[in-house]
Amino acid sequence: EKAGSSEAMSTFMQTRLFDPLGMKSAVPRFDESGNFVGSSFVYATARDFARFGYLYLHDGMWNGSRLLPEGWVNYSRTPIARDPDNGLDYGAHVWMFPNDPGSVAALGYEGQFTWVSPRRDLVVVRLGKTNADHTPQLRAQLSKIIGAFPAEYPDFGNDGMYE
Repeated sequence: EKAGSSEAMSTFMQTRLFDPLGMKSAVPRFDESGNFVGSSFVYATARDFARFGYLYLHDGMWNGSRLLPEGWVNYSRTPIARDPDNGLDYGAHVWMFPNDPGSVAALGYEGQFTWVSPRRDLVVVRLGKTNADHTPQLRAQLSKIIGAFPAEYPDFGNDGMYE
């Protein structure tokens, strides 16, 4: 593959993640050098983002097959930093909401997210667009919605282990 090409990474993502999950709408974007920009540059339908969330909800398993390395989901929710602007912990490519222990979230552009709540056996996807000035109100409303679902499991620590 020539320098600047994204073909190998795109094929890898398609065959190892999107196809097994049935994510038919997923389109990853790459920078001018061919590097995948992982922060928020996968376009997909809400249903396909929910499939990705369910992969995390089920510890990297999908239809009896392991798509993510064993232990990755628990490792991903080990905090490595805290964002002082939003008050959220950041793990391995996911965010964690302090009001929902054990949760992980992929945060996208202007209020888009996939929130995985193991305590509630729940995945919530939001694709709406909200100006960043309204993020605190948006998070408060979404927390209320998620909190309306009963917690089925005991609290998790950020390391994913039962407390």
